[in-house]
Amino acid sequence: MAEKNVDKNFITFSRQCGRIQIRAAIFRQGPDLQVQLTGGAAHIGAVAYACPNAPPCAMGAPGHRECEVAEKMARTLCEALRCNVAVSAGIHYDDINRAEVAAAMRLCDELTLDIIACL
Repeated sequence: MAEKNVDKNFITFSRQCGRIQIRAAIFRQGPDLQVQLTGGAAHIGAVAYACPNAPPCAMGAPGHRECEVAEKMARTLCEALRCNVAVSAGIHYDDINRAEVAAAMRLCDELTLDIIACL
């Protein structure tokens, strides 16, 4: 179950599986969205941008693996909500295992659906 906090121009969501907790903070920028996707140690590992009728683009810091999740979230939100979407992602847990990585990816997908359902 997603936990959410709603304000006029700011919405937060959170999902957790075991020790893995992923949070999404959504900032309305007029008709568009800016999403801060975080989990574990705070940082920015990747950014992605999607706008209607154009392919999304993403860039990640060397050694970081958040590009895929940031781009997928930006693209999915853009397609569903028909607006420009920017996602910055930073997810880091020490000693994360394959099952926890899979859980983090699933939580990100679930948060994306929560955002679409709310907006």
